[in-house]
Amino acid sequence: MFVKHFLEVLVLTAILVYAFYEITGIDPNPVLILLITFPFFLTYYFSAQSNKSIVPRKGLTTEDLQNINFIKAWQETQGMGFWRYLLVDGAIIFGALMSLYTSAFSGYIFNNDLSSPSKMFELIGESYLTGAIIATCCHYILWKYNERRFDRLTNPIL
Repeated sequence: MFVKHFLEVLVLTAILVYAFYEITGIDPNPVLILLITFPFFLTYYFSAQSNKSIVPRKGLTTEDLQNINFIKAWQETQGMGFWRYLLVDGAIIFGALMSLYTSAFSGYIFNNDLSSPSKMFELIGESYLTGAIIATCCHYILWKYNERRFDRLTNPIL
């Protein structure tokens, strides 16, 4: 299972690096590739390690275990509500993480002049706003996708 997900991460990284090259015309350096790949790799690695001990003991497949975990987590998320999911999980938390990437890409692509504190704060604000907008859009799409998946898993008629 881990190898399958690792290959997915490599393919996703290759697509993102190619898109970066096509959009900017700048050859991506290995640090950029590492920044893109590392979070995905860690996520898949630790999820694979945590599932390894439970699956044989309970007689479940890995997919069954992932579906059970998803249903439990999504019920909690639904309890929080749509707007809280978009604003807290999306714009604030994921937006802060996205702002790190957007500021790194912005600094790398545009060679921003950060000689004064006002320009640094301007870059930080623009990066956070961009990250929050991207994260909110991603979480809106994720909400719709997860609602469909939840309905498919919990409603036997669908």
